[in-house]
Amino acid sequence: FLWVEGDPDRPDLDAIRSQVREKMLGLLDAEAQRQPEYRDVFETYKPLLRVETWREKEANWYYAVSRENMILRFIMFVFLLFVVIIVMLIISRLVAEKVRDIGILKAMGATPQGIRSCFLAQGMLIALGGLAAGVPLGLLFVKYVNEVAAFFGVDVFPTSDFLIDRIPTHVLPFDVGLIVTLTVAAGFLGALIPAWRASRLDPVECLRQE
Repeated sequence: FLWVEGDPDRPDLDAIRSQVREKMLGLLDAEAQRQPEYRDVFETYKPLLRVETWREKEANWYYAVSRENMILRFIMFVFLLFVVIIVMLIISRLVAEKVRDIGILKAMGATPQGIRSCFLAQGMLIALGGLAAGVPLGLLFVKYVNEVAAFFGVDVFPTSDFLIDRIPTHVLPFDVGLIVTLTVAAGFLGALIPAWRASRLDPVECLRQE
């Protein structure tokens, strides 16, 4: 095994593999010169010399993990889409209930930008409220996921098929930050259309509405 520093998906792995193979072939030639009586043996094994990257050696495992990551990204996209839709419905309902209030604010001199900012802030507050509850619960679940699986009798990695018997978990601060950022952005996008509609309302028509 040869460990190469840096990203495990670094693009120059094939070049490094070729260099390692050439180096090993050179070592075989050197041994063949040092032990001439075994030259035929060395020459026989040289064509069979094979250097594999970790991705090639664990191709099935790498394929499974890659597909799992794709599925998780898709699920995350669906969740964010639900956040956008839910926030949009909540803010739309709020705008419909506050039509007269919006008319009063506009009659008192509130600008469309101010009205829009109020509803955008509410959408982002909804997203932040969900994060305040979801992030701690998610981190707690990740920490005790093996205990949860054992409680429900779920054997994710059977020892007969895998070299591990536990669900490996590792929380990356970057991933947590990305989820928080995307969720807040989803809250903003969900509130954008209702907030824009609220800022375009005619104050006279708003005050006429019962």
